[in-house]
Amino acid sequence: MHIALERRFKANYTDYLPERGKSTEETKEILSEEFQYIEEVQVEKAGLAIGKLNGQSVREYLRNHRVRMREELAKDMEEDKLFNATPYGLLFFSKETCGAAGLGLVDYELKFYPSLFELNVFEDTAVFFGERLKGGVEMVRAKVENKKSDFIFLDQNLMLMFEEGW
Repeated sequence: MHIALERRFKANYTDYLPERGKSTEETKEILSEEFQYIEEVQVEKAGLAIGKLNGQSVREYLRNHRVRMREELAKDMEEDKLFNATPYGLLFFSKETCGAAGLGLVDYELKFYPSLFELNVFEDTAVFFGERLKGGVEMVRAKVENKKSDFIFLDQNLMLMFEEGW
């Protein structure tokens, strides 16, 4: 998503993700066209924490998929290097709204993996996915370059998805 403000605060809003479906299955189908779906996983979760993915810790699960990011959480925090996004995450699907929420995953050894949002409203299955939007950074760049604006704000998650391409 980006918001572009023009003089006199005339605003333009663009959302790069499609509308959700009328059911969870329809939303999954829509998003499978936009993201790299890797596999559906069983999630042990409660409140703001994930316990296990398919019976494994988040770190074990990521390493089994050859996703490796950080070695020492304490050292990274001391050196102000805490990095909290990768191009991989979990898509959680809401039982109530049929919408989805993504949570980036990092290879840290934590007993319970933290979430930024309440997980109880989501199904107990999620999709492990790669954060690569169809059309990539070129699609975003083309839309932004076509706007004549004084300021353009981009969602930080969009920036992290394409940090190599800016």
